[in-house]
Amino acid sequence: MLDNDAFYNSYTRIFGKQVKIDQAGERFFESFYQRFLASSDEVKAAFAHTDMTTQKNMLKKSLLYSMNFVTNQQNFDAMHRIALSHNKQHHNVRPALYDLWLDCMVATAREFDPLFDDDVELAWRLAFSQGITYMKFMYEHSQ
Repeated sequence: MLDNDAFYNSYTRIFGKQVKIDQAGERFFESFYQRFLASSDEVKAAFAHTDMTTQKNMLKKSLLYSMNFVTNQQNFDAMHRIALSHNKQHHNVRPALYDLWLDCMVATAREFDPLFDDDVELAWRLAFSQGITYMKFMYEHSQ
């Protein structure tokens, strides 16, 4: 049985309840990017000339957009802008890379959440599934 709070509880265990990401949260993003960059030569090349401090800050925001974009029009608009910037005509982020991104995100959550289990993994995957599906769709469909 899925618990809708499983993702948010895990997120809170990793990042706390504060608005600003603390030092432990910073370690999460550092670990995620180490894992993600090591996962594929294509990913490593895509980030070769990227300011990773800026990139981590963008990821923090995009996590929230991705989790909530279906239910919140403001987040939908932000997610739409992100999807357009990553589509075939712009950053050209191939759809298959989103699955790799999610696998790395889940592996990092597993590393940082002491209560991580199969239910929590599914909750993380579901939290991002609609956003990832949207990003993949928009790769070819710039609207």
